Amino acid sequence: MPDDFKGTDLQLCNRDGQQTALAALSSLLEAAGLNAGDLATAITALGEAKQAVKAKEQESKSIFQDKENIYDDEDAFIYRRGDTKKKIYYLRIYDGSSKKPYVKSLSTTDRT
Repeated sequence: MPDDFKGTDLQLCNRDGQQTALAALSSLLEAAGLNAGDLATAITALGEAKQAVKAKEQESKSIFQDKENIYDDEDAFIYRRGDTKKKIYYLRIYDGSSKKPYVKSLSTTDRT
């Protein structure tokens, strides 16, 4: 880096760039008939919408959806698969003697 270029010059350039960006944003908002409060509201709403989409995607990736226990324990339950298109209900019972789950399709999308 040359000796004639000092840190204060860099700070001034950065500050001038920020001022230019703020002026451009301000003129863009004025041309659209908006103010800074409207922009803040829009950014907040956009952030909340993105979080809601992420939460829904994470929920839809779960295999066990609409899980309902048959007994008081969690070894037997009815659920819908989250990774299928038809969302058919399944029965899952864990067999302690063989140490494997028994899974059977109920061949219906109707909960009753």
